Amino acid sequence: MSDNDDFGVRGGAPSDDVELPRATVKKFSTDVATASDARLTVESRELLFNCCTEFVALLSSESNEVCEREKKKTIMPEHVLAALKELGLDRFHEAVKEDFESGKEAAAAGDKSGKYGQKKRAGWSKMSNSSGMTTEELERIQRELFEKAKTDPADTNQ
Repeated sequence: MSDNDDFGVRGGAPSDDVELPRATVKKFSTDVATASDARLTVESRELLFNCCTEFVALLSSESNEVCEREKKKTIMPEHVLAALKELGLDRFHEAVKEDFESGKEAAAAGDKSGKYGQKKRAGWSKMSNSSGMTTEELERIQRELFEKAKTDPADTNQ
């Protein structure tokens, strides 16, 4: 981070309408507070939300600067880790790196429920499983309906 940069006032700073999901930040902060038998006021939740949003914007901006210095066009995990160090957050570097590596390993092993793997879409599995039909049967019925719609578009109801 250059000496003339100020927190929150950066050249590539996001506009005010870019925010983290409020529900996610609220749940995370509430879970942490509850674990230590504490409560959060509405004002403290809002402050935490603003701090989280600002931190992600700052880390993203610094990661981008690291990436640009290396003449790269894609921000890679090593750029984010380097940005942590440059922002004076060295003490988090190893923990973040280990957490990221374990998430990558879980994703590679097929565990899609971890932080870095994609979560399975529950809606699709509920739809296909609720009928009691196999995927092949559903596909056959779909093909038949498409053919019927092509031949008689006015009569698409069964």
